[in-house]
Amino acid sequence: MRIRRKYPPKLILNTASILIPDKKIVVGRQPFNSGEELRELRNSHVGTHIFKRRGDTIVDIPVLPGAKALGASEEMEIKSDLGLCKTLIREAYIRYLNGLGRTILNLEPVDFVSEEDLLRACIPKGVVCPNWLSVRLRYQIDVRTHYMDAPEPTIALVLSVRTALIIDTRCSELLKSGIDIRKLYIQEVLPQSDSRLRERRPLVGKVIEVKNGMLLLADSRDDRSSIESTEAYLEPRRENFHLCIRTCLGISADTVLRQLESAISQANGGRGRLRKIREVMRHLEKLPLEMVPGVNFKLGTLYSQAGSPGTFPTVDEEHSPVYVFDAGTQTAQWHDRGLDDFGPYDQRTFTPTRPEIAVICQSRYRGQTEQFLRKLLDGIHGFADRYGRERFGKGLLKKYCLDKCQLEFFEADNETPDGYRHAIARAIDTATERGSKWSLAIVQIQEQFHSLDGDANPYLVSKGTFLSHGITSQEVEIETMLMPEEQLVFTLNNFALACYAKLGGIPWLLQANRGIAYELVLGLGSASVGEGRFGSRQRIVGITTVFSGDGNYLLENRSKATTLEEYPKVLLDSLQATVNHIRQILNWQPRDSIRLIFHAFKPFRFEQIDAVKEVMKGLGDFEVQFAFLHVIDNHPYLLFDEANTEGVWDAQARAKKGQFAPSRGHWLKLSDYESLLILTGAGQVKRPEDGLPSPILLHLDRNSTFKDMKYLTRQAYHFSCHSWRSFFPSPMPITILYSELIASLLGNLCRLSKWDSQTMLGPIGRTRWFL
Repeated sequence: MRIRRKYPPKLILNTASILIPDKKIVVGRQPFNSGEELRELRNSHVGTHIFKRRGDTIVDIPVLPGAKALGASEEMEIKSDLGLCKTLIREAYIRYLNGLGRTILNLEPVDFVSEEDLLRACIPKGVVCPNWLSVRLRYQIDVRTHYMDAPEPTIALVLSVRTALIIDTRCSELLKSGIDIRKLYIQEVLPQSDSRLRERRPLVGKVIEVKNGMLLLADSRDDRSSIESTEAYLEPRRENFHLCIRTCLGISADTVLRQLESAISQANGGRGRLRKIREVMRHLEKLPLEMVPGVNFKLGTLYSQAGSPGTFPTVDEEHSPVYVFDAGTQTAQWHDRGLDDFGPYDQRTFTPTRPEIAVICQSRYRGQTEQFLRKLLDGIHGFADRYGRERFGKGLLKKYCLDKCQLEFFEADNETPDGYRHAIARAIDTATERGSKWSLAIVQIQEQFHSLDGDANPYLVSKGTFLSHGITSQEVEIETMLMPEEQLVFTLNNFALACYAKLGGIPWLLQANRGIAYELVLGLGSASVGEGRFGSRQRIVGITTVFSGDGNYLLENRSKATTLEEYPKVLLDSLQATVNHIRQILNWQPRDSIRLIFHAFKPFRFEQIDAVKEVMKGLGDFEVQFAFLHVIDNHPYLLFDEANTEGVWDAQARAKKGQFAPSRGHWLKLSDYESLLILTGAGQVKRPEDGLPSPILLHLDRNSTFKDMKYLTRQAYHFSCHSWRSFFPSPMPITILYSELIASLLGNLCRLSKWDSQTMLGPIGRTRWFL
């Protein structure tokens, strides 16, 4: 959904340029012998010097008055090495914050906690809340290099803020307060090499029993069996924080938590975050901080569209892609209307047009399930959009040009996994006796199933059982079936889309670039399979989703389960098999032009890039271009739109949401290799309390041979409009989204005792089973 703006956007980026003087400084230089030696130098001279490796030498810079260079002294222009400049600026802020007594969590970026406590303001008079419980603002100062359209690169400070839940007391004190920490994960305390930082608190394991002051552990790091309660902290997750509040505050807890949720929502909203960023930026602007003794740097104002020309990154806006229907004969810029007007892309070749569907439902919900499926097949009338078009008037049959759906019900006697297993067994037996196979299974579940794990979850049991027989399934909660029809029309529309895709249909494609012979977009992901949260107990599965340039889902391939150390090689072996398979499907010919665009959540490593190029060299004589695009959702950038002070109305919550959020589709060019893309605008924020959404950062690896960042950003946006899971826009390109859906489901399915991971290596693994 795109907001209809009354005014042009007024964008503000949480970034300010840093002015560095043209001065020479004295540095020391000594030979680089080993990484261990470099670490020792840094540990021995914390706060007095910084050290950077430059080629086969180590450069040291004294940062305190009276400190001398340790290596052979020489002069250098301070602006000649921007990497050193960024480190010196970070160190200046660390010295300042350390002098104020702030709690510093990380050095790069500088991560610190404020003294302001949102929880205190929510505690009623007369109610005592422990001091070790708090909700504070957590700031992050990052120093980055921006290129934008300026002739010279610019060093900029990026300031972000969010809320942090704090449980700052040992588990021994929690036990004295009556807090039951069994089945919860805990952290241990480890020292930092830099005394300016708070001690490290890595996760150590899950508490299964408390005995004589000792915490007995399961699912622990390095198979550790226990830890003293005086040496452990409770993991500060939301549910753990609420447990502490409820235990310590008793009958006042619900009131406090409601007020606290409101306070956190305001702090994380666009208005609250921009106000705090401006306050801190104004404070930082006035500080006379030194990079080295006698050399000050100056912080500018926030990047704003309203500022001087040339001081804000180039802004562009993408619009809906062109969707293709009816074997490429029809196009539309609205996928839902295109389906209504022209039918799906593959309607002339799709089979079966009379799919046989098994329906699994609890016997007590048979009537409601029948009513829901009748509405699914035939549609609901009387609910139109603002253009007068019925939202789901055609139903699955007419909208997707099907002749008929043959439904057969198999009832579960109860809501247990065994009840569902028996119903599914009857469904499989019925199809086998007829010598046929179900085209799809629709399974009625309950919302509470999602909180159950492994074999106790009827949803997972049903999904796994049908997949083991090569059948895709689509689940629907009984709570969803009972929604009012004015809300149900949206759910049914999305449900029908996913069903058609799982039947093997192609609802639409994207209008493709015809400049080259073949363009493939590959999403690289991974899934951790196995129980628990620790790497020693995990096996890693590499996932590659492959799309043609027009968005056609070609296949999904996965590696065998392997260790983290072996994962890169196994993933590349899987990638080689994938590209080989695609070459055969598409019948590549010598001298064809091939463009491979990789999307990944993790940075690309040199050996991975080299190996991909070697894979293509080994396949034959092709003209190949590569683009390696890192899709980053964890970064410090925040983008505000001061023209959007009102946000949008959330009818369900009866409140405004998304204030100060830019519209979906805007993107900023930070350099020839980086862009910020808005995929979640105000209209896509789910709840008012979700606050300001973050853009995604697209980073193009410099080893790429295809470097058109505008093309790649536009393509990433178009792929976020292209999910066959829902008509609503996606917060990620489907290259990443599909990989994540596969990873999540594989991780859950592997918790089933009778699940065989080899199942997905068969034909079912080539379907859209995960939508």
